[in-house]
Order: sequence, then structure tokens, then C-alpha cells
Amino acid sequence: MYAIKHPVPNYEEKIRHALSETRGHHSISETRNLDDLKLVIFSDHHRGVRDGADDFVQCQATYHGALGYYLEAGYELVLLGDVEELWEAAPEAIVAAYETTLRLEQQFAERGALKRFFGNHDDLWRNPDAVQEHLGPYLDESNHIYEGLELTVEEGGETLGTLFFVHGHQGTGLSDDYAFISRAFVRYIWRPLQRLLRFKVATPSTTYSLRLKFEDALYTWAAQQEGYVVIAGHSHRPVFSPGAPTARLLKELETLRQDLAGAASEAEQKRLQEEAGHKAAELHWMLARTESAKPFGYEKPCYFNTGCCSFSNGDITGLEIANGTIRLVRWPNVEKPKKQILRTISLKKVLERCKT
Repeated sequence: MYAIKHPVPNYEEKIRHALSETRGHHSISETRNLDDLKLVIFSDHHRGVRDGADDFVQCQATYHGALGYYLEAGYELVLLGDVEELWEAAPEAIVAAYETTLRLEQQFAERGALKRFFGNHDDLWRNPDAVQEHLGPYLDESNHIYEGLELTVEEGGETLGTLFFVHGHQGTGLSDDYAFISRAFVRYIWRPLQRLLRFKVATPSTTYSLRLKFEDALYTWAAQQEGYVVIAGHSHRPVFSPGAPTARLLKELETLRQDLAGAASEAEQKRLQEEAGHKAAELHWMLARTESAKPFGYEKPCYFNTGCCSFSNGDITGLEIANGTIRLVRWPNVEKPKKQILRTISLKKVLERCKT
């Protein structure tokens, strides 16, 4: 008697299955009026213990400046996972290293304006006892950290659509199937190497092909849901209302070229030139791939990504939902921080386009 062998699902299928599982069984639901939404969404801080492996330390001042703005402006704060780098260090050490940051975020919690989600690098927070032990003093009375949120948006009693907040790691191999091995490897082997050599492992945030597969899987799943928009992190790259990826990359490359032309210092010129080079490489890689692969006709604006709060230059990116719009913002690492609105679009129009 032979057992029936089922085919191993591919990367995209695993992500789609895991997102459906999260949506159906591991998410909370809320309904809000469009005009009442005033959110800022950040993710992927990767706070460590202020050593050579800590990716957040160079962004802390920028992040504090941004939080000061959003506190005064009355925003709700959404932290979309991988806030703490628990694969690299113990939670008590990270909390001690970033107590001032936690106290600043606590001010949102005290007025009921903080929602936290866990990602793959801080999935310890799926355990309520661990949350209570390490983060309890900095959260609201519920002390809960979520995996997913279905936020139904209404206007005048009419349902416009649903925003699905999730970190985005669900279904990826090391994040789900081998999480225990991954944590042990990063903490005891990878962290010492990273501290000494300052290099990173291949992930959607560093590998073009893996990032493309990740974004394609999230977009495809979101497009299959009626009136659904996914807001995620994980890849560390901001994505805003995607049309065809090649068109988006062309716009991003043109922006970098404009920034390069106006760069004030030689160091800034070198940084922007390097970034533009990588963007051009990604663009031409994608153009070559689409000659022989399925077309990337991204018609629905159903996938947005925050980017991250751990860029090596100290900048951070995030998403705002306010005044009936969704906006991609960047906070540069400068002495007098001021947000830059990179892209903006009517949220109502986004949700309407995702119904078809």
C-alpha cells in the first residue's frame, strides 16, 4: 500500500495559502469610517542591542522625530511587525536598549492609538505571556499584539472595501517552516558574523528575484479578493499603488536621477549613484524576465508596502492614511526632520478599483 504523494507547493502558493489562513483564523476585524481614519504605518525596525548587528540604531533619531510629529498631529500608530530583532538578541536586552523609544510609542498606547503586529523576526510576540512580561508596561490594557487586521472602510453607511494589515512573512520558508532553526542560526551564528563583517543574508529586502516573487505573490493573492487591499512590510521596499512594476521602477529611477543632479555633497552623489545603479539593474532584470515569462499586468492598486525603519542611511519610510487619502512618506535623516510625501492617492478610488 503506497501513500499518495502530494506535490510540494511552490513559494507563491505557500504565501497565498498562509495569507488565507491568517485572514480566516488569525485576524481581528474592525469597521471604520473613511473620514475618521488617521493612521501612520511603520514596519521593520529590527531593533537590536546597539551593537554592529543593530539595523535600527542609525534610524532611531529619525524615527523619534517622526513620532513627535504624529503625536502632535493626532495620528494612530500602526507597527506592522519585525519591530524587535528577536532572532539576534534576547527580548529583555532589546527592551533595555530602546526604553526611550518604547516610552515614546507608549504615548500612543495611552490614548488607545497604538496597534502592534508581529512579524517573523519578532514572532515571540504571538505568545501573550511573553508580551505581558516584556512589553506590558508599554502597551494599553489589552497588551495584545496581532497577526492580521481586516479593517472595513465605510462612508455614509456604504462599505467601500477592506484594508488587510499583515507583516507579510506568512508562508515564506524560513519564516514559517523553519522558524526555530532560523532563530537559532541568526542568534548564535549569524549575529557574531554580522557584527564583525557587516553583511546581510539573502531575503526579499536584499535579493531582486526573491523580492519580485514575494511582491508578485502578495499582489496576486490580494487581487483575487473582492474589494481588498493588502498593506504589508517584510520586504523593506516601499511599494505604492502598483501599476506595472516596470513603470514603477522607471519612475523611481527617474526620481533618483533628479535627486542625483541636485545632490549637495560628493558623499550624497556616490550614495545616490549607487542606489540608481541598483534600481537600473532591477529594472533591466525585470524587463528581461518578462520577455519570456508571464506578463506583469498589475491593474488593481491592491498591494502597498511600508518600506522600513532600518535603512542604512538613517532614513525611514512609511504609509499614512488620512484625509481620505493613502500616502507614501519618507523621513530623511537630517537635523531638522520634515516628512516628504512621495506619493498620494484617494483611498476611496483605490478601494473602488479593487472591487472589479
